[in-house]
Parts: sequence; structure tokens; C-alpha cells
Amino acid sequence: MGLSWVRARELLTSGRFRPAVVVFHWDMDGVASAVLAASAAGDAGGSAFVLPGFRFVFDKPFLDRVRGLARGRRLLVVVDLGVPGGSLLLLQRYASRPAVVVDHHSQPEPPGDPAIVYVNPAARGDPAGNWPSAAHVLRSLVGRGDPLLVAASIVGDLGPAARANRWYQKYMVEAGLHPVRDYWVPQECAALVDGASAMGRADVLEALAARLSLEGEPCRLILEDGVLHSLRAQAEAELEDLLAQARGAGEEVMPGVLLYRLEGLGRHASKLARRLAAEHPDKIVVVAYKSRATGEERVYARTYKRGAPPLAAPSLIRRLRSRGLSAGGKSQGANNVLAVEAAPGRLGEALDEVLEALKGLLGAGSV
Repeated sequence: MGLSWVRARELLTSGRFRPAVVVFHWDMDGVASAVLAASAAGDAGGSAFVLPGFRFVFDKPFLDRVRGLARGRRLLVVVDLGVPGGSLLLLQRYASRPAVVVDHHSQPEPPGDPAIVYVNPAARGDPAGNWPSAAHVLRSLVGRGDPLLVAASIVGDLGPAARANRWYQKYMVEAGLHPVRDYWVPQECAALVDGASAMGRADVLEALAARLSLEGEPCRLILEDGVLHSLRAQAEAELEDLLAQARGAGEEVMPGVLLYRLEGLGRHASKLARRLAAEHPDKIVVVAYKSRATGEERVYARTYKRGAPPLAAPSLIRRLRSRGLSAGGKSQGANNVLAVEAAPGRLGEALDEVLEALKGLLGAGSV
């Protein structure tokens, strides 16, 4: 599929470039992608796994940590993080190692530096949903990886809509499972990983990725992890409380757009947007949320409305980034989402920018 695919495959599968520092997203797809990337050469021993602190902006402590981990390692791998090319180049220069980036988010600003091999077949959009997860991109790239783990990565990103995705169906059949009857297996794996993410436990996710990369049957290991079960229970209880608060509290800020302003302990912005959008399939749902556990302030817009414009349209992403915001998202079949990270104490400003951008996208009246 191009020179970048050939070069990325060489870097990931050749033992000459091992071990690696693997930077990954903090969800099921991120964990699965990190495991596949580290295991691509058949030996993940010595690789280091690191999260950027639940942020899409790379701060100095994180960059210094990557620089330290890169000593004695030969490759930087970044998976499932929809950050612009400038941020990736900064990270590569701190690591001072060749870099492979594998993604499936809309990306109007990919890196253009030869030190970074960039593989993202969905960078310009993926309306047909051919690239439902970064783990699927990696499996296609290197030709190996546990099929159930890849199926779980697709469920993590698409939710129940995964059952209609042909790639999810393929991986489930390959794993010897029924795509509908056995859906609960990848669903449980994704939910357990999401519980650790929701409660802000980067340490648990980093340790999990390292363990899964070295042992077989990754979904079985996830299902048997007592810490993940405890964190999931805590996260789900708070999420249900927040959903109860949200119901009936949505503001229709412009035709077809519902806004929810919420705050909680855990990191629930994405899940809240997913659940509330599913309850209002004819609307675009916007959630402005602050997590007390991590201090994160996020704005998510999501819709399942047929015929809705891509919320992560390149022009919209560029507009938000020009305002100094970290913005990304996906428009892949049923997965139509925009995510914006606000600086501490500036959630209101970020929300105003998102609503103005949506107004332009939809041609709506004043908000």
C-alpha cells in the first residue's frame, strides 16, 4: 500500500530495531495496538510502554520520560494517538530514534519528516469504516496478532455497531467465535480496559500492555485480572450516576445539537458522549466534562445520525487547532466523533469554540 507501509513493516518486524519504546492511547484499541506493535518481531522483551498522561499534548515531564526510556532501545513506536505531525516530530527528536506511527484517526496535519514513518489509511477520512481500529491497521501491516484482541479493539472503538463491521466479523471467525453470539467476549475485554482508563490508572494500563505483549491469550488474561474488574465496577457505578444526572438536563443549543455540562471523579467524557448519543440518535450530542481525578477538561461531540456531516472534518480540526486547542476525531461509518482537550480552567472557552465550529459545519443559527 505504499513505501511507508513497506518501511514500517521492516522497522516493526526486523529484530535489528528491537526493543522499542511504545507510546499508546489509553483505551482498548491503544492497548491492543501497543501489544501488536511490540510483538510484531516475535519478541517484545525489553520494550517499554508509556502513556502520555491521558493528554494529547506532550508536556516536558512526558518528553523527558520518553527520552530516558529510549536509552538502550532502538525504535520509537506511536500507536492510536491522533496528534498532529508537529507533536510527533517533537517526540521523535526527544527520543532520538527512528519512529513508526500507526493511526486511524482523521489527521489534516500528518508529519512530513523522513525520521517518522507514518501509516494512517484513514488520515483523510474513512466514511466506509474500512479502518475501524489502529490494531486492525497494525494487523494488516505486519500480518500477525491475536485476532480476538483485534476484534476487541474494534468493539472498544465502535461499541455494539462493531457487530455490523466486516473486519470485526472476520477476526471473530478467525478466533473461532460467533460475531453476534460471542460478542460479549470482546465487549468484556474492552470494558475492563476502559475501567482502568476511566479511573485514570496509567500505571495499570502500562503494566497490562507489557504483560499482554509477553504472554499468549491476551483477552483471557484481561478477563481474569482482578484489578481491572475492581476498577471497572468503580467506573461503571459513577458513569451510571452521571447519566442519571444528565437525562433531562440537555440543552438544545442549536437545532439538532444537545449540550451536556458534567463533572465527575473519573474520566467519563467519551463514554458519556457515546451513551447519550445512542439515546438521541437523531441529534449531535456535545459533552463538556471535567475529571477531578486527573484534572482533564474535555469536549466531545458524537452522533449516530445517518447523513450527518463528519464532525472531525479536516477543515473543522484545522480551525480548532488554529485556536490553540488539541483536537482530533474520527468519521468512520457509525463512528462519527470529535474530541477536544481544553487547557486547565478553560473548558468554557473550548466549548464555545466547538459550538462555533459546529455552527459553521451545520449552517445553524447563533448559539
